[in-house]
Amino acid sequence: MNEDLNPLLPHSLELVLLVLVLVPLLLWVATLVDVLGRPRQQWVDAGQNRVVALLVVVLLGLIGVALYWFLVRPSLVRAQREATQRDATRPDATQPDAGLSRG
Repeated sequence: MNEDLNPLLPHSLELVLLVLVLVPLLLWVATLVDVLGRPRQQWVDAGQNRVVALLVVVLLGLIGVALYWFLVRPSLVRAQREATQRDATRPDATQPDAGLSRG
């Protein structure tokens, strides 16, 4: 009777279980890397708290991951974009002013 069973079924089940465990774990690790890799000033500019975000991600698992990606991260990305635009419009301190005459 065992020979009637599909020999690939147990391997398929193992693959499904591996995906169900591995994908959430990778998302969780990617979120931790994102939280810890962002500069402090970006968190300040966004009005967010890195420690609170880290605790939410660690303690709430996948719910914390979803909260971070949908609620916290968009404000961090917005703050990063605004800082980049602000830096682009600010005159570069290393370049001499073109309007000053030398003499």
